[in-house]
Amino acid sequence: MRQAVHQKPRTPASPVRQGEPASLAQPAPAVQLLSEAMPPREPGYFDWRLAPAPPPSGLPQPLRGGIERLSGLSAAGIAVHRDSPQPGMLGALAFARGAEIHLGPGQEAHLPHEAWHAMQQRQGRVSPTGQRGGVAVNQDPALESEATRMGSAAQAGVTALPPAQPRATGSGAPRSGAPSGVAQMQVPPPAGPYTGYAPFPPPGPAPAPPVATTRGPDQRAGIGGGPAASVPGSDLAREIGFELDPSSRPAPVAPPAPAAPGGPGPAPAPTPARTPWDGVPRLPLMPLILHAMAMRAAMKAELFAAYDAYLTFKLPTVTAALARPRVDFIAPAAAPGAAGPAPTGVVDIANAARGELERRYGSRMDAAASSPAQVANRAPRVASGAGQNIFDISSEADRSTMTGSADLAPGVAWWLFENDVPGAAGAAGSRRFATDILAAHNYSSADDPGGAFRWEVANEYAAASTVGRPDNRRMLIDYRMADWSERGTGGITLQSRFDPGADRNRAELQQRWSTFKTATHETLHLQTHPAFTAADQGRGTMKEGFTEMFTVSTLNTDVMPKLRAGTAEPLRRTVEGALSPATPDATLLTDRASPTQYVAHRAQAERIRDGGTPPGGTAHAGVGEAAVRAAFFQGHVEMIGLDPAGAQLTGLPASGAARALRIPSGITGLDDLATRSGVARAAIEAANPGITDTLPATAFLPGARDHWVIAGETRAGIAAQNGVSEAALVRANPDIAVNAATNAWPTLTAGHRLLIPR
Repeated sequence: MRQAVHQKPRTPASPVRQGEPASLAQPAPAVQLLSEAMPPREPGYFDWRLAPAPPPSGLPQPLRGGIERLSGLSAAGIAVHRDSPQPGMLGALAFARGAEIHLGPGQEAHLPHEAWHAMQQRQGRVSPTGQRGGVAVNQDPALESEATRMGSAAQAGVTALPPAQPRATGSGAPRSGAPSGVAQMQVPPPAGPYTGYAPFPPPGPAPAPPVATTRGPDQRAGIGGGPAASVPGSDLAREIGFELDPSSRPAPVAPPAPAAPGGPGPAPAPTPARTPWDGVPRLPLMPLILHAMAMRAAMKAELFAAYDAYLTFKLPTVTAALARPRVDFIAPAAAPGAAGPAPTGVVDIANAARGELERRYGSRMDAAASSPAQVANRAPRVASGAGQNIFDISSEADRSTMTGSADLAPGVAWWLFENDVPGAAGAAGSRRFATDILAAHNYSSADDPGGAFRWEVANEYAAASTVGRPDNRRMLIDYRMADWSERGTGGITLQSRFDPGADRNRAELQQRWSTFKTATHETLHLQTHPAFTAADQGRGTMKEGFTEMFTVSTLNTDVMPKLRAGTAEPLRRTVEGALSPATPDATLLTDRASPTQYVAHRAQAERIRDGGTPPGGTAHAGVGEAAVRAAFFQGHVEMIGLDPAGAQLTGLPASGAARALRIPSGITGLDDLATRSGVARAAIEAANPGITDTLPATAFLPGARDHWVIAGETRAGIAAQNGVSEAALVRANPDIAVNAATNAWPTLTAGHRLLIPR
C-alpha cells in the first residue's frame, strides 16, 4: 500500500529577432512515505539500513521531462536518494520530502509515484487532515490516486493527461497561505478494515491556516559586493536612458572655466537633455512639419542603402552556409551494443543550457509573477507534438510557426535598424551603417511610439527590390535561415551548420559548443519576464544587451571554467555526445564571444549594471547585479529607472538622497509605525524632524524600503523576493485586507507600493 507525506516546499528563493548571428527556508518538513509491512528478517539477514547509501542524483529523463510537461512546473533541484536506509527506519518503502525523494533498496519502481508527490508539494495543494505523533498529516486518497496515475503517465511520455487536481499556474511556489510541514499518509492497518492512525478532523469549516513566518534570503541584497537593488536616483535614471537610447545622447558639455584664485569653485554644468529626433516637429508649424517629413524620407533612403550594403556583403557566406551540414536536430538512435557516450542532438544541447540557467537563476524566476506562458517557456525543450518549443532551423515553415508570422522578411529589416553596426558587415569606415544613421538623426524610440517608423522602414524595404537579385525579400529570408538563431512567440531555433574542413569531427565539436552557447542566449530570451519585454520599446540594449550580458556572466565566469577544470563532466558529455574525447579539451571549451552586432548593446547593459563612462558621455554609477536580475527575471523595471511602458521615471530624488516611503493607511501612530516597519521610533523621529502621531502620507524609514507591485504578483512571491516573512509583510501593510477564512490577500493592484519592513 502506498503511503505519502506531503509538505509545503520551500519557495526558491511580432517577428523580432531575439537571437544572434551564427529560496525561502521552511521549518523541518514532514516526510512523504510509501509504506508496506516490512518483511520478516531471516537468520543472517544483513541490515541494509546501516549501510551507506550512494550519493543522490536528479530525476532521470524521460521521467523529469514528463513530470515537468504534465505539471507545468520545473523539477529542478529534486534529489533522488537510491538504496536509502531512511525509509526502512520509518517502516516504509519510499518517501518524498520537499525536494528529496528517498527510495529503499529495490524500490526504483516507486520513483514516478514519488516524483508526482514532489509536484503536489510544489503546487501547495496539501492541507492537514489529522496528526500522527505530533506531526500534521494528510490522508487524502485522491492525492495518492493522482500520484499513481500522473507518475505513470509521465514515465510513459504522455503529454496531455490532466491531473486530478487543478494544475498550479505559478512557478513552483506553494499557494499563499498553504500550511507547511504537513504529512500525507496512508499506512497498512494492523488487521481488519483500514481505519488510519489518526482521526479525521471533525466536520465543519477548517481554521484559517497560519501566515508563513519564515524569512528567506533577500533577493534585493547586493550580490558579489555590489549595491542592493533600489530605484535609481534621477541623475542615474537619466544616464540609463542615454544607455538605452545612445543615439539621443547630447554632445558633451565643455568643462567650466577654472575659478579665480581664492574664489568659490565653478558650479557644475547641468547635464543637457537628450537631443530629439529630427523626424518629429517640435511645434505644429507647417515649415517644421515639412522639415520633419523631409528628414524621415532622407533617413529612410539612407537606411535602404545601408541594408543593401549589409546583405550584399553577407550574400557569399549565406550561400555557402545553406549548403553546409548541420548537427542533428533530433539525435539519432545509438547503435546496438555501441560503447561510449550516446549521440546527442540540438534538443539535448538546448536542454543542457536550460539546466545551467535554472541552476543559476531559478530562485529569481521562482519568486517572479509567472504567467502560464512564462512557466511553459521554462519547460524542457521539445521538438514535436502539442508542446513543441524548439524548431528546426532549416525549415522555413517551422520558423513561421515559431514566430507566428507568415512573412519572415520584415522582421530581419526591423532587426537591422539597430543591429547593423561597424564591423558586422564591413570594416568601420568602409561604409555608412544603420547605427550611424540613427545617431546622425538623433533617433530615439521615445519619439517613435510603437516603433511605427521603424516598422514602416522594415515593411517597405522587404517589399522593394533595391538590392538586386534575388530581391530584397528573398535576401532577407535567406540571411535569416543561414545565420540566425532566434526566439519567437512559440519557442526557439538554434543554428547548427558547420564547415567540415579538414577534420569533420573537430568542426562538429566546435559547432556543438557554439550551439550550446547560443542556446544559453536564446533560453534567456525565453526566461525574460514579460514585464521587462513590455518595457523594451524595441531598444537593442534591452532586447539583446541584457540577454548577452547574462549569457556572458553565466558562461565565462561560471560554466566554461568548470568544464575546462573537468568538474562538469556530465554536461560536457551531453553537449559533445558520441564525439566526446576522454578528457576535456580546453581548445574546444572557449569562453563566449559576443556577436559583433551585440557588443555595443552588451557594453551598455554592463554599464547599467556596473557603471562606467560611455563613449561621448560622462561617468555614472551602475545599479548592481541584484537590480538587473530583479528587472530582467522578475519584471521590476523600476530598478533600472523605467515605468512599465518603458519611459524614464520622473520625480525621483537625486542619487544618494533618501527617498520617502509611503505609509500604508491603517497605521495609527509612531509606535505602531515602528512596530510594523521594524524601524525604531527614535530612528524615525531623527530622520523626520517634527513628525508626530498624526502621520504624514510619506516618511523616511531608515532600513525599510518599498516594493512596486507588478501584475500577477503574490504575497508569497513578494516575501520571497524581499527576504521577509509573509507575516511581517501582512503586519507592515494593514491597508491590504486579509481574508478571514484563508488569511490570503486579494489580487494585488499593479503599481501599488507595499512597505517592506526592516
